[in-house]
Order: sequence, then structure tokens, then C-alpha cells
Amino acid sequence: MIDKTVTDAEAALQRAQDDVGAKLAAIAPAKLTAALFDRVLVDYYGTPTPMNQLAAIHLPEARLLLVTPFDHSTTSAVAQAIAKAYPTWAVGDDGTTIRVMVPQPTDAQRHELIKQATVEADTGKITIRNVNRKATSDLDRAVKDGTATAADVADAKDTLGTLVADALAAVDAALSRTTARLLEV
Repeated sequence: MIDKTVTDAEAALQRAQDDVGAKLAAIAPAKLTAALFDRVLVDYYGTPTPMNQLAAIHLPEARLLLVTPFDHSTTSAVAQAIAKAYPTWAVGDDGTTIRVMVPQPTDAQRHELIKQATVEADTGKITIRNVNRKATSDLDRAVKDGTATAADVADAKDTLGTLVADALAAVDAALSRTTARLLEV
């Protein structure tokens, strides 16, 4: 019971860290990648479809993306979806290929992105604390039910505390890396 509770908590903590990392990477990617379009949904014959299933994405330059839809009849829908997902990007559609110019963010935009990153990190920390709270209550319940000794639960709580502290530190580190990336000029 105790080992399962700690193992489940460890898996939940890892999922929370991964989720925060993915959200922060979407806010401030280290470099432009096709993964930026994973969250962009295109209305493809009435069905929201991820853009990476509808088009090839190329990065010929540092601030330029070329998007070539597999079905040229969807070019305008793909361009509209990109413009909706990233309103500050310049999207140009020539009928077969979409050129996306990604501008450098202004200082005000950078600070807004930092605020957004901080909110995502705080949400991740709340999730981590909730995992800790649930695991601790499960361990306390095990002592009350008589399925575990107080000494075993104390050891498990120490392990859990270490795991939670490491997870919180990882979220803080990811936030500081994201903030530093956003403040680069």
C-alpha cells in the first residue's frame, strides 16, 4: 500500500513536471520548430484536425516557416488557423505554400509572455502540491486502517517530501530558463 502510494505520487509528479515543461516550451521555444503547430487545429471538412497532419512544415531561416498543405484546397484554412493561433505572426498565402514570418517580440510582449509562463508554472506547482496532499492523506489513512506502521509511513512521507521538493525545484528551474530565453534580445 505504501509503496504503491509513493510510486503513484512519483508518476503524477513526473506528469505534472512534463506538462509544465511542455506548456513553457510552447510559450517560449528555444528555437522555432514544427512542434509549435501541434496545438493548431484546422477545420478540415468540418473536423478540427491538427495542422501537422495536414501540412509539411519547413524552417528555411531562423524566423521563417514554410507550410505546404498536402491538399492545396485547405491552404486558406491552414493560413487562417495559423493566424488565429499566433496573431502577431505575419502569414502570407500564395495558394500552394504559406510563408510565416515570426517577428521578434517587443518588450511589452516579452513581459506578457513572462506573466503567462509564471501562471503556467504556478498552476504546475499547485498540481504538485495537490498530489502531495492526496498521497499524504492516503498514507495517514493507511495508519488509521492499520495496514501500515507509523514508522513506515514516516519514511514514506520523507521520500514523498523529497520527491515533491525536487518536482517544485524542477518547475522553478524550467520557469527561470523560460524567463531567461524570453529576455534574450
